[in-house]
Amino acid sequence: EAMTLLTEAADKGDSTAQWTLGALSYTYSSNKADALRFLVKASNQGEKDASLMLAQMYENGEGVAQNDQEAFKWYQKAVAQGDSYSLYKIGNMYDAGRGIAQNVQEAIRSYRQAADQGDAAAQSRLGWCYANGHGVEKDDVEAVRLWRLSAEQGHAIAQYYLGHMYDEGRGVSQNDQEAFQWFLKAAEQGDADAQYDVGMRYSKGIGVSRDDTMAVKYWEMAAQQGSKVAQYCLGMAYDKGFGVP
Repeated sequence: EAMTLLTEAADKGDSTAQWTLGALSYTYSSNKADALRFLVKASNQGEKDASLMLAQMYENGEGVAQNDQEAFKWYQKAVAQGDSYSLYKIGNMYDAGRGIAQNVQEAIRSYRQAADQGDAAAQSRLGWCYANGHGVEKDDVEAVRLWRLSAEQGHAIAQYYLGHMYDEGRGVSQNDQEAFQWFLKAAEQGDADAQYDVGMRYSKGIGVSRDDTMAVKYWEMAAQQGSKVAQYCLGMAYDKGFGVP
């Protein structure tokens, strides 16, 4: 009955119902045509999340033929409707020359606008740009600032990068304990590289008390995700008999 009421509301022009039906069809139905129909209607009434989902459908070729130009168009529409994440995605497309001619300066402009609006993914990417001198003058202090903003919002990649900045003393005073804490936050979110690094730090007692059992625990997490270095360390642990039963 709920679906019937939702469909009736959508057919009468309720944009929230259209968005909800589109999202449900996209997620749970094998018939993506219904998702497309309702999402387009919702987008045309200003639902930014519908525009974002349409962009992602075209970018990934889910339920529609993959088309970067169409994806870029829908991301632009989502931006016009106030979606900051879509600004970040437009930056990605300019950066890679997908759906639009490559333009690194336009990418940076989009990343910066999205970052200023608080988008964690954009903050993380812009931090990477500053750390690597990609489209901007290299600036480790600015990279750390941006990665911290992103990391504090729970962005795992930014947490991992911030850990490395503390580890290397780039843009911030070197601090093994801080490095470990940021690696740990990223590891707990499933980042395989961070899981490997946490394992290494436990195995060597860097920034944390040495604990071979914990080292093996994190290497196992990373190894299960396909990390070759973690698989090697895990093999060595079993071979030498440390941290394992």
